[in-house]
Amino acid sequence: MRTEWGVGRGKIFRCRERRSLQRVVAGLGKDAALLPLRMSIEGDMLRVATFADSSRGADAIEEARRVHWYDGWAAINGGGPNAKSDNNDWHLQRDLRLSSEGGRAALHWRDGAPSGYTLELERTSYPERKLSVLQLNVIEDASGRRITYVWTDPGAGVIGLNLGWLQVGFGPVAAPVPAAK
Repeated sequence: MRTEWGVGRGKIFRCRERRSLQRVVAGLGKDAALLPLRMSIEGDMLRVATFADSSRGADAIEEARRVHWYDGWAAINGGGPNAKSDNNDWHLQRDLRLSSEGGRAALHWRDGAPSGYTLELERTSYPERKLSVLQLNVIEDASGRRITYVWTDPGAGVIGLNLGWLQVGFGPVAAPVPAAK
């Protein structure tokens, strides 16, 4: 006899028979659609199959990756991408925070005006190479185009870049504490 796991009313319970689990789920009604059928955790990835997913096929799942937070800084030269090497008009931002799952931070001039560039941090996977990386992108706001990127191992202690006119550095921090309600 196989043990099945389920969730009901915020509590995890165990049923010795699948029929018992089905009776509990039927009693919950339409709210049961989001209950997990299967769950697995591998590294930072959570995979969940719910009753609602079953209409997409037996192997349908939802994937969610644990979010990691990074604090950092950026210095952008007032001359932008065409800044001369002797231009010392640096605009510094020390209060940047990005999440590892597509977090973005707009860069500003020292007066608070938008610089026209945004930083993005994301986990990128290359299944054909069995490779997962942490990628820092520089995006040109006007076109939405990624103008450059750097990548590192997701477990690395820091990630940064120096383009001459733009310098950036980020390091991992503890997850932010949610505000009390």
